[in-house]
Amino acid sequence: MEAPMMVQACLYGTYGLGFFALLTYTLYLYPLTDWDINSVGWCRMWLYTTVFDYYGAAFCLCGIILHSETRMVGTIWSLGCLLLGTPVCCLWIVSWIFRHGSLKLPNQPYLPVQEK
Repeated sequence: MEAPMMVQACLYGTYGLGFFALLTYTLYLYPLTDWDINSVGWCRMWLYTTVFDYYGAAFCLCGIILHSETRMVGTIWSLGCLLLGTPVCCLWIVSWIFRHGSLKLPNQPYLPVQEK
């Protein structure tokens, strides 16, 4: 495995394990079977957990976007996903379907992102 791919795999793996630890800790302290929406601690912890959950999924989609688009276009789409949220993520998916006819990613070996 090439060095950039190993770094990416480590970053995604670390984020995933970190989120798993956060989710486990949150569920231990504030189980979903006992909703306490009047507790500031309960609400704050579940808000943090939800935000980290969203950004984990968004970072994964951004990785796909950055390796599927030119550097400039991928950066703009990724910033939109991270700053504006789900509507931009869905818009990129719709754009990809219209441009490529399906959600299938190109079947090619890993190539570093290059300007097209």
